[in-house]
Amino acid sequence: MAVLSPPPWAPPHELVSRHPALHHLLFCNSMSHFLQIHALSITTGSASDNLAAARILSFPALSPAGSLPYARRLFLTTHKADAFMANILLRAYASLPNTNPALSFFVESLESSHLHHPDATTLALALKASADAGDLSFGKMVHAMALKLAQASDVSVQNFLVRIYASFRLIESAKLVFDSISNFNDASRNIMLGGYLKCGLLDDARQVFDDMPVKGVMSWSVMINGLVQNNRFREALELFNMMLMEKMEPNESIYVNVFSICAHLGALEQGRKRTQ
Repeated sequence: MAVLSPPPWAPPHELVSRHPALHHLLFCNSMSHFLQIHALSITTGSASDNLAAARILSFPALSPAGSLPYARRLFLTTHKADAFMANILLRAYASLPNTNPALSFFVESLESSHLHHPDATTLALALKASADAGDLSFGKMVHAMALKLAQASDVSVQNFLVRIYASFRLIESAKLVFDSISNFNDASRNIMLGGYLKCGLLDDARQVFDDMPVKGVMSWSVMINGLVQNNRFREALELFNMMLMEKMEPNESIYVNVFSICAHLGALEQGRKRTQ
């Protein structure tokens, strides 16, 4: 049975030992309860410790029972806000269906000097938000900032740079970033794989896929889906059979694509019989 991770606003024991008021966050389930905890943290001085303030900020920012507008006001009125606290808000905004507020928050934080030193996580979240918002110019601006701040070699920043360039079919720019990654992870290869497939560069995609030292189910899923989207049904079916031979358990997306493959190839077979 999987062990559930504590929510991001749950303080660790050592922090509670220094700031007992934070203990109440473990049982907080509404904004009315949170406001009482916040008031208590102010009167006890806990809110002046950035580690404690970050946990306090996490509830209105990340909890389903929270309030992003309140979290934003809380951040902007924090005297010594840091990148870690900014990332909490940015993560919350970047997870929304409309990520434009994440971009405006990023700019506002920089202009108001509440975000003096963006870190790699800050820039990666800003790139994710710009990719989801379809804002290439914003992504290029963040790329320039990453270069200036010597954060452009961080793999999470590089992954989202590949993603945003590939999503706009700027495959050469995406490949330039991809080739500069020294610390590849599964996400790096899958993003580049998806970029090639989106641009219809199936041979390049297959080369990335074949070069993967270990192929997770997501890699198989991305490759099979790309082949189906490009009408390479027989090749996709062959890949599915290879996956089964390697004892890999397909996910739901793969099964959906296999049903589509079978329906298409079955229709082709029926068509051939009718023309004979």
